[in-house]
Formats: sequence, C-alpha cells, structure tokens
Amino acid sequence: MLDRRTLLTSAAAMAGVAALGANQSARADVVVTLASHIEVTRFIDGDTVELLEGRKHQVVKRGERFGDYTLMEILGGETTLAVLENFTARDGRILVVDKSGPRHDLSKTLEATAIDYGHDVLGHSQAEIEAAPGDMLARQILSQPGDPRFDDIATALQPIHSIQGGVYSFVGTPGRPDTVAFAYGGRSSGFDPAVYQPSIAAVIAAGKVWDGLVGGYLPVLRFVYPDDNGDWTELVAFAPFSEDSGPLPVWYRLSRIEGGQRVWSKHIDSRLPNVISEGDDLKRFYADLIGMKVGWDRILAAGMKVDVPDTRMADQARHGVVRLLMGAAADTGTAALQAWGMAPGAIAKAAPATGGRAVLGLPQTDSGEIAGALSAAYGYGLVKGDAIREALLTTYSGMAHLHTRGTWLAPAARKPFADEASAYDRDAQAFCPLMMRWLLAFEDPDAEVLWLGRGMPRAWFENEKIVLIDDIPTRWGRVSFATDSDRKREHRIAARVVFPAGGMAAETKLRLRSHDQAPIRSVMVNGKSWRQFDVASEVIVLPAGMKGEVLINARY
Repeated sequence: MLDRRTLLTSAAAMAGVAALGANQSARADVVVTLASHIEVTRFIDGDTVELLEGRKHQVVKRGERFGDYTLMEILGGETTLAVLENFTARDGRILVVDKSGPRHDLSKTLEATAIDYGHDVLGHSQAEIEAAPGDMLARQILSQPGDPRFDDIATALQPIHSIQGGVYSFVGTPGRPDTVAFAYGGRSSGFDPAVYQPSIAAVIAAGKVWDGLVGGYLPVLRFVYPDDNGDWTELVAFAPFSEDSGPLPVWYRLSRIEGGQRVWSKHIDSRLPNVISEGDDLKRFYADLIGMKVGWDRILAAGMKVDVPDTRMADQARHGVVRLLMGAAADTGTAALQAWGMAPGAIAKAAPATGGRAVLGLPQTDSGEIAGALSAAYGYGLVKGDAIREALLTTYSGMAHLHTRGTWLAPAARKPFADEASAYDRDAQAFCPLMMRWLLAFEDPDAEVLWLGRGMPRAWFENEKIVLIDDIPTRWGRVSFATDSDRKREHRIAARVVFPAGGMAAETKLRLRSHDQAPIRSVMVNGKSWRQFDVASEVIVLPAGMKGEVLINARY
C-alpha cells in the first residue's frame, strides 16, 4: 500500500530531496486540512473538559464555546472523545478530539441551488446554442489555452430543482434495499423542518436552499436555510448503521443560528417519538454519526483509494460509489463498483457512445435532454481516443450539471435550459466514479496496455502537488502509483509505481502532464537512465514483466 510518507521517502531518494519534513507539511492542500488542532488536556466529568489550542487553554462545559467551536458532547468508550462543532460560519466543521488531538474531522460543504440565470449561458442565448452546429459551448471553453476548469463550467446551467417522482436525494446504508427519500428543501415522509422553524417554508418556496454534505463523501445530507438578515437554520440528516429489522432509521438534527451564535438544536431519531432538545443527552446522535463514518471508511478501504489535489472530484466519485452500494446494482453501477475494486468479477469494457448532439461536453437524447445515463460511455470514448481536454470538460460538466447541487444525486436525464430532470438513475450515478477511474487508470480494450495518469489534470502536477492512487484493480492485478512534483527547486516530477509481485503482464504507459506543458528532458527509472519516453505525448513506457516497486524521476 502506498502512503504519503513512503512516497515522499522514495521521491526524496530519487531526487536528492533532503528536507523531507518540510515537503510533507507543505502538502496540506492534498489531504484533509485540519481547521484547528484542538486537543483535550483533561476530561473533568461527563459534561466538562479542558481544551488546548496552541497556547490557549480553557475549561469548557457542554454547550459552551471554545473559540469558534461549541462543545456539543463527551463520548465514553474505549477512548473518551469530545465532540466540537463550529456554528460561526456556514462551512464550519465537526471535530472529534481526544488527548492526542483530532480523531475525526468532518467538513461541511454547501452549494447554492438558486442562481440568477437572467443572463445568457456563457454569453449565448438558448436559441443561439440550439441553432449552432455541434457543441458551441464546448468549442468556446476548449478554445481557451490549458485544461478546462470546473469553476468556469459550474454555473453555466441552472441547478436541478424538480425531479420526476420527487426524490431529490436519499439516505441509506450498505446492503439494505430501503432508503429514505428527501424532496427539494429537506422534507422527507416523516419529517418537515418548517414545523420547527417556520421561516424555512419561505426559503424552500423561493428555491434559495443551500445544499451540501457532512464529512466530504459521506451520505450525510445538509440543508441550510438563510434568512435575509444573515441568520440561518441548518438541517443535517443521515441513516446510522443499524441491525434493526424494522424501517430504516434516520437522524434529523435541526440547528438555529442567529447573530453568529447557535440558539438551539433539536435532534429527532425516527425510532423514538420525542424530540431531543437542549440539555438532553446527545451521545447516541454523535456516536451514530461517528460509527457511520467509521463504517463507510472501512467499506471503502477495500477498494481503490485516491488522494488528489481536487478534493471535490475525489469526494464526488466516492459519494457515487457509496450511493451505488445502497440497494441492488444496475449494469453500469456494477461496472463502476468493479472499477473501484468494490465488487467481484472482471472489469467490464465500456462501449463508447458515438454520434448525436452534445451540450457543454455532455451527450443529448433525441428530445434534447442531457443524457446522464449515457454520459459515462461518452466520456469513455473521449479517454480511449486520447481527447483528454474534451474528457476533462465532460467530467467537470457532468460533476456540475448531471447531479443535484451539493447532495450529488444523479437523474437519468435533465433539461439543459431548465431545472427539471427525470428520476434518479443508478447508471447516471456511476458517471463520476467511472470518469475519475478512467482519467487516472485506463485499460486499453484493444491491447495489453495500462495507462496511468492518462487524463490527470495538469493542475495536479503543479509545484508541491502530490497524487496517491492505491490498489487500482486491473485485469492484470492490483496496481498503485503516486506522483510528487517539485518543479521550482529540483525541476522534476517523481513517480512511484507498484506492480503485482509476480510481475505485470501488460505494458504500462505513465503520463506526466506537466502543468506548464514543459518537455521532459531526461528520465531515470530505478536509478538508471531511461530512454523509453516520448516528449510529444508526455509518456514514459514501462515494459511488461516489471514487478514490485518502480521509481521514476522525470527532469524538465
């Protein structure tokens, strides 16, 4: 298994980098960035702890603040834990800490679902786009130098609000076919947040809810209802891992924030008749939240692991895998799970989708809708044809416009110039996991060739960026690879590939797409000069038969 320290040690050995510690700490943008390093110095009693951050220490009771964080609960067990939550900002985090520091750091994301679309789409009217031959929007974006960027694409089309059947999102657990559905705004069949905070109803009616997740990729839904005066209400909902044979249990937590202060929180366990309010024991809520996180982390640890500079792409792909693990898999869903090493069986070869119209790099049906269920096959054809900038455009466009904003549910199809979409579709949900896998590791369907990094964005090779991809399932066995860029001091990109111990039966093409498109000047493989590389395609060729760890150092 690759890890950050092993990679850096190998890269340092190959490139003569001495300041390993400094290099490691400089790459915080690649991993989960801790908002604060808070630790417990003393657990005083069941309601009180002493917390430390830097030189600041303070005795804090449950419900009191330590800086931006509120002490929400103290959990017992093998290790006593303090649960802290930041309500001072809409993207505040949940920290679970003990005497060694943070044990769990759960980010909170948010995306607007209401954007002013009075302006044209990237400067064009709907009529102009529909009358133009081919994909006018894609041509416009691809006419700019460099790779397409997610931020340039994300607001081009209207967010999805109205989904056929009313299932805007859902929560569930692995192995259970039943899920609990949510409508736009966070209502479920058993819960309406507006009952507890009446101002929520107007926010939902106006389509101004902000949606997101808690914990990066986790299926913990988050809805934020902003008031005009800056106050806001937050709903968090998730399904705990449970062995109950009855209906799927769901936790709902509603919090009211006024003037930057949490005024109240109400916790609703669907298994119980009463609301858990201020002063009540919240241990079960936070224990279930942490247990759910640990459970999903453990399940995903069996498959391919990704640690890349673009945390959104990684989290959205992992979230797609998680959704596909809820209930029975469809054909493309199974292919995505196999591609991530999460399901048995041979990895299917996708059939590229060809022909037809497209908008913003996404294929359209005969009726003009964007075909979410066909977009993965469309993207596969682009990667197979080595049209990498086009494949990245399709990937970013699909991330933004084939899913609900923030909660990332994928319908089978959507209207490009309206907020309407068809029902949830498992094949469409497979889009992000499959596209990320193919951009990172692509198995040539016509030859015994494995591509590594074939479509990795150039931004991932900027100075001091690290990429770690572990346990990639291939038809030749599991493969891992990593890259470490040092373009300012050493003028190099170091890579480490780990092949099966018995030898790799296929040729491997490692592509290093330098961020500035600088040409490779020389290559070392396992400390020896290596001539099997192509400057034009940015590819280093590793012949079949290589086994175990291979260290590559490309100079620029």
